[in-house]
Amino acid sequence: MEGGGTSEAKENVQKKLVEFIESQVETLHVPSTSPYIYKVSKELRQGHAKLFEPISISIGPLHYDEKSPAQEFKKWYLKNFIDRLKDAGVDKYKLAEVMSSLEPYIRRDYRDIDQQLPGDKLVQIMLLDGCFIMDLLLSQESKDSKDSLVGRSEKVSIHTLQQDLLKIENQIPFFVLETLVDLTRTSQDPSPPQGNTKPESNKQKLISLALDFFGVESRDIAIENPRHLLDLALKSLFHENQDSSPRQAFRTIQVSPESSLTEAKSASELEMYGIQFQAGDRTNLTKVEFKNGVLTIPPLVIQESTESMFWNFLIFEMSSCNSRIFTSYVVLMDTLINNEKDVELLLHSKILVSRLNDIKSLVSLFNDLSATVNQKDFYFEPLIQQLNRYCRSGWHPKRAYLVQNYYDARWDVLNNILLFIFTVTQTLFSILSYKPKG
Repeated sequence: MEGGGTSEAKENVQKKLVEFIESQVETLHVPSTSPYIYKVSKELRQGHAKLFEPISISIGPLHYDEKSPAQEFKKWYLKNFIDRLKDAGVDKYKLAEVMSSLEPYIRRDYRDIDQQLPGDKLVQIMLLDGCFIMDLLLSQESKDSKDSLVGRSEKVSIHTLQQDLLKIENQIPFFVLETLVDLTRTSQDPSPPQGNTKPESNKQKLISLALDFFGVESRDIAIENPRHLLDLALKSLFHENQDSSPRQAFRTIQVSPESSLTEAKSASELEMYGIQFQAGDRTNLTKVEFKNGVLTIPPLVIQESTESMFWNFLIFEMSSCNSRIFTSYVVLMDTLINNEKDVELLLHSKILVSRLNDIKSLVSLFNDLSATVNQKDFYFEPLIQQLNRYCRSGWHPKRAYLVQNYYDARWDVLNNILLFIFTVTQTLFSILSYKPKG
């Protein structure tokens, strides 16, 4: 009797477990694409939360606050943008129709969106924020914007806006902006090109406007399907060298304990081996080359917004990108910078151009970033191997030894001379001050 009860209980547990699997697991929807706009994890937010949260303007649903003063002045930009659409022959009904059709595609691109957020509310947020960004970019192009936002009493600098629009938690899908720029140019198509000049597409126009707004020089590179403004800036600043030979091109290399990184040297150490530093072409920050004893690195301008931008680049690339170009750059710079002496060398070589007065902050910038990186792939492994071979070859090890020990020996000799002088002086004073008795 007892055994029968036990068997019945087991069957009951099994039945409920099957029901759980059917109701919970088998009904899970597997997204066709991975969400790429999300909140940074608690572990990574510790000590860095302000780097991911908007300062003055929230964009998208993750930091949406209906009572925020920012929502009010965004309406001025919405009004301006609707006026632009009227000039293009597009009315508000067409705008509403097009934006409404994007709702399911918008929702799938957010990982931490409130599932209870109604579709119409989500589209309203996209409409207000998308039109704000587009009118801001178009205003910059026509030079009719000011350093303060229309309809807001206190000033908000363009510099602050640039920071806010490059934060992973503060993004909207790029296709929303593409849709809006398409509407503005429906009846304002450029005149037929002359000669072999191709007309600029709406997408190319949008990319150019955005890069100009962020102060990034336009380049002849193909940026395919950026997912949002942060992704666009990342791909523009850190990309593969198209002019490299196949052997020099970036390639995925698994980092192992035997990696050349284990014997990589800092900038000041490389200088002892006779390696010279010079600033290269700033159009691609990852175009680092070593040739004939000269390490060429594109100049990097460090300002207050750099830390925020780099942290958001890092989190996005590690979580959502197949590429590891930026994280490899972080590891490379961390390898070169161990202390203030390394920073001073790179500053003197114009490889680092700092708007900050604190050298220690430049040391900690790449040290902190690199500590977060999972060194799975390292694209500069061939470069580090070149540097290591150079330091091991010929007379370079002896040069480094002499340079390092020359200063030590020089100070030893100086210390001995000073000690001798002090000893002689003390002896003379002792003799002169001696007075015999009687």
